[in-house]
Amino acid sequence: MVSGSGDSTARIWDCDTGTPVHTLKGHTSWVLVVGWSPDDSTIATGSMDNTVRLWDSQTGQPMGGPLKGHTKWVSSLAWEPYHLQEPGKPRIASASKDATVRIWDVISRRIEMVLSGHKGSVSCVRWGGTGLVYTSSHDKTVKVWNASNGTLAHTLSSHAHWVNHLALSTDFVLRTAYHDHTGDIPLTDTEKRKKAKERFEKAATINNTIVERLVTASDDFTMYLWEPSSSTKPVARLLGHQKQVNHVTFSPDGLFIASAGFDNHVKLWNARDGKSVNPFPNSLFQSFIPKDTRSGINQLNHVTDSYPLSEHTSRPSTRPASLQTHASSSARPKTRRSKYGKCEHVNWQWIYQVIKTRYMPWIGVRMGRRSGVGAEIGRSGYGDIRGNYNHRDCSELLICTF
Repeated sequence: MVSGSGDSTARIWDCDTGTPVHTLKGHTSWVLVVGWSPDDSTIATGSMDNTVRLWDSQTGQPMGGPLKGHTKWVSSLAWEPYHLQEPGKPRIASASKDATVRIWDVISRRIEMVLSGHKGSVSCVRWGGTGLVYTSSHDKTVKVWNASNGTLAHTLSSHAHWVNHLALSTDFVLRTAYHDHTGDIPLTDTEKRKKAKERFEKAATINNTIVERLVTASDDFTMYLWEPSSSTKPVARLLGHQKQVNHVTFSPDGLFIASAGFDNHVKLWNARDGKSVNPFPNSLFQSFIPKDTRSGINQLNHVTDSYPLSEHTSRPSTRPASLQTHASSSARPKTRRSKYGKCEHVNWQWIYQVIKTRYMPWIGVRMGRRSGVGAEIGRSGYGDIRGNYNHRDCSELLICTF
């Protein structure tokens, strides 16, 4: 593994022992982005010193001086897919805050072309397996370029704010090229290129057609799923995050999308239609709860008065006596109807995690000290989670069914 740091270095790590193998020194400012070449021979690093550097992955030694051309820091890197490379001529694309993307010949260390068209910082670049380069920018657009001549093919304009990140459905096979789980590496460059192409085509083929899907994440709290090869209109709009979405990625098999946002949530989506998916069925939900707590829930028959959702940020000053007999009482649950639906309070010793899904009731959690200072900690399409954080004290689970 290779990592970049604010100490102006990158480090190569042995993942088995967790120890650094080599320290890559040369940049004069923060290393913002790193990228391993598909053939495993070279590491590229981009920095706030406006340069790109290349390193031997086996020795950690620099391969010449810095690649200079950008006037502001380098924000993203993308290697040319192995099956598209000319023999002995790998290329790499670098995106920068200077609103340009530069494509470099790694061997000659020269700039082959400059992709200029964005009006703001270029936040991310991806090199697709069909010969297209995808770039996202703070100018709210995503641009698709022909890697062969640098011409603009499409401009995707649906986001209402900065586009922070993008990912391709074929990212995994493009990054790993001819490397697979078998560990069998072809002997010749021709065989390597053939295997890399076969792996790409297998991953990208849908209904006997090669389809490379793109997902973009934005500061407008949304994501869009695209098929740039067939249309400039998005396939789906992915809604669910309550703050800026700053990272997105496809699963290795291309069937799922994971996104992370400033709302402290990671969400999963179906990569075919963009719909939110439930990664934790009801049976798996129980695995997050200790056995002694699960047994208490199974025996639970007693509940207390319910409170409207707007009052969930304040804890009752007195603890209802009925909460002390949850596991032993055989009485039928007592519920009270409010304008928010049928709500039940359940006392738990503690709660590790609550998974909200479309298959479960609307769930909210109130956790914390007995002082009762509340805080809203999240929202989703299926409801809110509000509460205080203190695992050492009792918590309450509010289950509302409508």
